[in-house]
Amino acid sequence: MSLTNRNVKQLAQSSPSGTSAASIYSPNTDILTHITRIVVANASAGAVVGTIYHDEDGTTYNATTTIWEGSVAADTATMILEAKIDLGGIPMRNSSGNIAFKSATGDTLTITMYGEEVGKER
Repeated sequence: MSLTNRNVKQLAQSSPSGTSAASIYSPNTDILTHITRIVVANASAGAVVGTIYHDEDGTTYNATTTIWEGSVAADTATMILEAKIDLGGIPMRNSSGNIAFKSATGDTLTITMYGEEVGKER
């Protein structure tokens, strides 16, 4: 399938006010999702640490499920995490699974996630 035939869309967006990890996306029952891009933007005056978690079948948000942790520089800087769409991106099949996000400082980072929901698994 060519990239022009893909139905890539925004799957989730969050700008957490607190500093605890919280789910930003969980696929619907029997839906295969391919996550292809995650963008973390910082609009604050200082660098802020963020963490992204991927728990395939639950809500564990710690070092065992961390897929990215890093500092995003100040004043509209962004971090972009890309997964190759032609290789399937980051697959999510389980409706109990979650992508979660945590910011070290509330109201500073915005996370946006893009990908495609392919449809029911066979």
